[in-house]
Amino acid sequence: MIINKNDSVSSIHKRWFFTLINPSSYNTSLAISLLSSVVISGIYFFSIDITLPSATLYILLSLTITVFGIYFDLFLTRGTPISGLSKIIHVSAFSNILWALTLLLGIFSNYLFNKNSDIMNYIIEGMFISISLRFGIFVSVFGANRLKSIMISLIIPGIFLINMIYHHEFSTIGIPILFGTTIMGLGVIWSFMADRSGRPQLSSTFQVLQAFLSAWTEKKQDRMEIIFESKAVVKNVCTQILKFQLKNEDEVAIVLPEVHPGPFSPVGGSNLPYRIFEFFNKRAVVLHSLSDHSLNLPSSSEVENYLNSLNFIKTVGIGNKCTHPIQVNSLNFILTGIAFGNYALIIISKETGMEDLPESVGAEIKIKASGYGFNYALVVDSHNSVGEKITISDEKNIVKLAIQCLDQLSRMEQHLFKIGYSNSYCLPAFQTMPDSGESGFAILNIEVENTKYFFGWSDSNNITHHLRRRILTYCQDRGLNILEVSSSDTHSTSGKRNRKGYYSLGDLSNHDEISELFFKLGGKSIINTVSSCFSFLESKADIKLMGKNQFDNYSQALDRSLNVTKIFLAVTTSIYILMLVVT
Repeated sequence: MIINKNDSVSSIHKRWFFTLINPSSYNTSLAISLLSSVVISGIYFFSIDITLPSATLYILLSLTITVFGIYFDLFLTRGTPISGLSKIIHVSAFSNILWALTLLLGIFSNYLFNKNSDIMNYIIEGMFISISLRFGIFVSVFGANRLKSIMISLIIPGIFLINMIYHHEFSTIGIPILFGTTIMGLGVIWSFMADRSGRPQLSSTFQVLQAFLSAWTEKKQDRMEIIFESKAVVKNVCTQILKFQLKNEDEVAIVLPEVHPGPFSPVGGSNLPYRIFEFFNKRAVVLHSLSDHSLNLPSSSEVENYLNSLNFIKTVGIGNKCTHPIQVNSLNFILTGIAFGNYALIIISKETGMEDLPESVGAEIKIKASGYGFNYALVVDSHNSVGEKITISDEKNIVKLAIQCLDQLSRMEQHLFKIGYSNSYCLPAFQTMPDSGESGFAILNIEVENTKYFFGWSDSNNITHHLRRRILTYCQDRGLNILEVSSSDTHSTSGKRNRKGYYSLGDLSNHDEISELFFKLGGKSIINTVSSCFSFLESKADIKLMGKNQFDNYSQALDRSLNVTKIFLAVTTSIYILMLVVT
């Protein structure tokens, strides 16, 4: 049986493509806006009886109005939650191109239906379409109140129209105005219904949208974090640490926080892996526990609370021996295990990729571990290949493989071991890659009975398809036995203009260069390998987390708002087509 893929986070993520509608560059939008202005005014002025120099002059005046209008809109929207020159230019592009399209479709309908309608009819109708779109954006995205949004929406299109209407002799414009005001009225009604669609859980859907856009486009996370934290739930959070003490008094830590990095940059715990990495003096690998977005830290203040809790770490167990690492696998999954005394570390990987593994899988494995004599099992989601949510059958398969792994580890002899560690900070020429987080990359070398086993780590939001296999093959061909590569799943690289909304490691960086980097780090770790002992530590604290209900509320509000929008779009489109036919 397949787990329902229409969970709240997945549903929200599917809507991400709406953020990609506008052009990536405001220069493109500016060109669209100016070109549309030329089309509208050019068609009109060359259709009336004036000289070419006069027509050219009035077209240039139209362009001047368009440019002036952009800065005037910027002035009028100052003080709204979301504003900015680039956003105003995008609005200008969308509204002008709709105006131009309405004019062109109107002219086409004249030919199609053998009409002889006045061209000014379509210009007026196009103006109302432009005004309606501007109103919708100003009230929902910019956060202006409705009265102010109507005023801002009217001024520039009105001035643009006056530049043409001054030269025109009218017969009648009553019907175009009737259609135009009807469409505009629908826009106002939509603004009320869409904004209230999230009630009672969300008082204003638009406020959440504005807070999101402020965080995403302007890196101002305060409003989003206030919303998230106000709806957060308190939970007792545990962090497990395997700390290795080296003879040279350095320490290396494997950190497994039971919180999730997210929700998106720069909000909350999106950069949590790097903050933990810093806390452990940049000598750590911060792994991904079996957790999902419900365990996100909602705000910067809660990140600080969580980090402060790490100052009260308690030592649970110590030892100086471990097993050789083992791997058990099925058709889809690879589990890598190693035991340090009575503590088992199990890393779960899926060659074809997967989404966040559910907490329930980790909980069941931890229960099974006690039956094999282990005090604790650290269960890691390697998060090393982008994929879909796993099925319930897959969950059972993982637990079955984990039992095999625990059984083998419980019967294996343990030996003194050595630890070597290196991270990309030790490479002078290294700079953080565009698809990696601030912690960069690291290699942990565990040497048992003169056999070296390497574990790779990247501070990245997952790893792109096939790159894991490429890294392992590249290094193994050169004598470096990397057993596994894991990512931190940092969300510091999220909020990007692509279909996923983030960059995975390998989306931008060259795969061979990444593989070579791991190979170099492996060589560095060998040089640093010395005898070691381990401590198993825990930190527990009550921390605010986002919780599943919060995502459910956002998802439901988004779905309702989109459904309302679809209905109004369908009605508006019908009226729009009727308008072109009868006027």
